[in-house]
Amino acid sequence: IRTILVKNQKLIIYVMSFAYSVFLLLGAYHVGFTLKTTPLEVWIFLSGALAVWLAVIAHVSNWPVGIVNVILWTFLFVQQKLYANAWLQIVYIVTGFLGWYWWVQKKDGESLAIRKASKPLTWGLWTACFGLSYPVSVYLIKIGGAATYWDGLTTLISLAGQFLLMKKYRENW
Repeated sequence: IRTILVKNQKLIIYVMSFAYSVFLLLGAYHVGFTLKTTPLEVWIFLSGALAVWLAVIAHVSNWPVGIVNVILWTFLFVQQKLYANAWLQIVYIVTGFLGWYWWVQKKDGESLAIRKASKPLTWGLWTACFGLSYPVSVYLIKIGGAATYWDGLTTLISLAGQFLLMKKYRENW
């Protein structure tokens, strides 16, 4: 069985990604369309699903599609007056362009390869996420945020994940 899994690893990833996408679409259809989903939200979902699928297969097109997705999220957050989330999307737009640049830039004729993150980098990212979560939650409390610790922690983990994707570290996948 292990030999079959190793030989067909890419196919298995594609099938699982497709199945997960179908699951998400069915869930959105069942829940979202009974809840007055706006066309903007539908485009956010579709572009986000496509960006994630392209990232899973490590295709460079995940960056421009992801940037479009983040711009759409920015519009939604501004419409809903969620200004902090809107500003976070600006960070994602900037890191999206940077990640796209790093993925297409050739160094010694080679493009950036998928690689394993070092233990110090991994520990450093986890330490930063958990270490900064308290000061971020204190700030979020001061500005009237909800679920401040979890909001801060998930934002920090998302930024760490974005960094790992930008540098093609396989821990992101």
